[in-house]
Amino acid sequence: ERANQYLKQIGLYDLLDRVISASMVETGKPAPDIYLEVARRLGAKPENCLVFEDVPAGIMAGKNAGMKVIAVEDDFSETMKEEKEQLADRLIHDFYEVL
Repeated sequence: ERANQYLKQIGLYDLLDRVISASMVETGKPAPDIYLEVARRLGAKPENCLVFEDVPAGIMAGKNAGMKVIAVEDDFSETMKEEKEQLADRLIHDFYEVL
């Protein structure tokens, strides 16, 4: 699968316990399917999950799954900042803010 190849190429694949991609669920974002599948495979309740997303459709998918969502700023979605702020529980500029 393409996602696995990319993760291997950048050296992250071996650091992950599980990789779930959109091709493994029936409906794409903003439907909650991908996040609910991840929670199911982890044996976690959706309300105990935290999602990091960079685009509004992904933020909505996490919220539709009943999860807390942190929006992450990036160059790709820079023009969507206001929408991301409104949809997410919090907006961060980089992951150091989570620490």
